[in-house]
Amino acid sequence: MLYFTGNVLTGFDLTNINKDGLSLIKQGEISITINFKEQLAEPVNVIVFTVDQTLLTIDAQNNVSITP
Repeated sequence: MLYFTGNVLTGFDLTNINKDGLSLIKQGEISITINFKEQLAEPVNVIVFTVDQTLLTIDAQNNVSITP
């Protein structure tokens, strides 16, 4: 959904639930890669919301670590 001010809000449900309501995936990886046609004139903010039983941290050098 594109807003007139240039902001974009997109949602994804990445759950893998079969017809009986049981999750089939027990472990795995999800990555986000964003490529732009041209270099951005201003920084952008990306907000990721996840429901999980782990702690996700991003340090000042943009290193991501996950603690179970």
